Amino acid sequence: MMRSQVFYHIFWDARDRFWYENQADRKRYCLISVGISYAHQVELALTLDTLFEADKKIIFSSCYLPADIPELDDKLRSRLSCGLISNIDPPDFKTRVRILKKKSKLNGCKIPETIIHYLASELTEDVRQLESGLIGVTAKSLLLGEPIDFKLAESVTKNIIRRRKNITIDVIKKMICKDYEISITDIVSSSRKKSIVRPRQIAIYLSRRYTDTSLQAIGRSFNRYHATALHSIGAIERELKGNGPLQKQVDFFCKKLESGKF
Repeated sequence: MMRSQVFYHIFWDARDRFWYENQADRKRYCLISVGISYAHQVELALTLDTLFEADKKIIFSSCYLPADIPELDDKLRSRLSCGLISNIDPPDFKTRVRILKKKSKLNGCKIPETIIHYLASELTEDVRQLESGLIGVTAKSLLLGEPIDFKLAESVTKNIIRRRKNITIDVIKKMICKDYEISITDIVSSSRKKSIVRPRQIAIYLSRRYTDTSLQAIGRSFNRYHATALHSIGAIERELKGNGPLQKQVDFFCKKLESGKF
């Protein structure tokens, strides 16, 4: 497995060594895990072509479908879309139990079998939700000095489920508008004022991150086209990489949403 930063350094080092004359190097990598920037997309597309021609199997995982990835070159989007695209469904009960057992063992936590089964039956959405439940019961037990029993586990899972159910696009809009002191009418308007555009982009980004709503529906909720919603998400993601003031703003809103205090 390889991340984009590693790919970047290997690519430029190889280029300095006339990598283009040595096709064998490109064939070394049959499985690449990347979150790649625009500057690298041409080389990734060429690498994919080489692997396709060599009849290699390539696996990509992403939170987005190829059609929904912001700022992706059309040629690379086409290459990523030409294979089998499959959703990774939420794990079933037995798988959730195995995940919880493995993670509790790795973390050195002793969770009773009955509580493992209870968490697996209540937290059904994804692995992150399971991890949240596991961390929650362990931390609460340590802080309060109480055993990990049904009462404690129930108090943790109720908060997790309630938070996830309560986070909607409307909730995010109201939270952002309140903090930036603008109105709901402003955030869905056609205004291009910076004081309106930035809160709108953050709201769209959070809506994508914290709800299961499609990009088209998110766009409609803000009176925007699908492409504009993509642009907003891409703009926020690019700026977050710089770890500047926006990072603190987004972290602040994320904590509010995840704590349920919105």
